[in-house]
Formats: sequence, structure tokens, C-alpha cells
Amino acid sequence: MRAGKEGNGGIVQLLRKRGHEVTTAWEAELTRAAATEILLHAARGGLILVTYDERRFLQLNAQLNGEGQLSGEGASEHAGILIVPQVPHEDIPRIAEAIIRLAGSEQSISNGVYRLGLLSGWARVVQ
Repeated sequence: MRAGKEGNGGIVQLLRKRGHEVTTAWEAELTRAAATEILLHAARGGLILVTYDERRFLQLNAQLNGEGQLSGEGASEHAGILIVPQVPHEDIPRIAEAIIRLAGSEQSISNGVYRLGLLSGWARVVQ
């Protein structure tokens, strides 16, 4: 799993504690990188991207679906983009649990974008 540029230490810690491989933008030295570069990094590594930045990553996914690749970089698929809400610290475990349930489910999330609603759960974003 790949935490987006903004990363969230609480979510990252909980995912790691449950045995998930997590790479943050900080660890990958991508804190100043464009969203395209972050998605390419995740795609190349077969990592699910977790982010708060819905607007940018929806645009990139639409570009990928429309053109078949990102900015001529050759990536044509990704492992999935999960958009999570920014929540108070006490709700972070709910976000981490929702990510773990979706990633561990039989449902294929490859090349999809999913938005988490704290009350409604995951919903695929249709573009």
C-alpha cells in the first residue's frame, strides 16, 4: 500500500501493525513530487494508493482511462486509488480498518478509484 503525499502516521502505523506493506511519499522521497509521479511510483510497484487528494487523483485516473497511459510515461494500470476523508485522530482506526477490509476482500480494485464515506463505506467513483 502507498500512502499519498500527505501521508497519515496513524493510518500508516495501524496498517503496518496489521502486517501490510506501506510506503509513504516521505519514505519514497516524493514529498515534493507531482501527483502524476506519485501515481506512477505506486503503479510501478503494484501498490494501492491511499490519499485525501480526490481532485488530482480523479483527474489522473480519467487521463489514464482516456489515453491509456499517464503523461507518456508508459504506466497503463494501477492497483487502485483509495480516497479517504480527513478525520479527527480518534476516527483514524476506522479508516485503517476500512482500508484493510477492502484490500483483503475478493473485490478487485485494480484501476478503480474508491471513496470512503464513514457512514456509507466504500463506493466506486464512476468517471
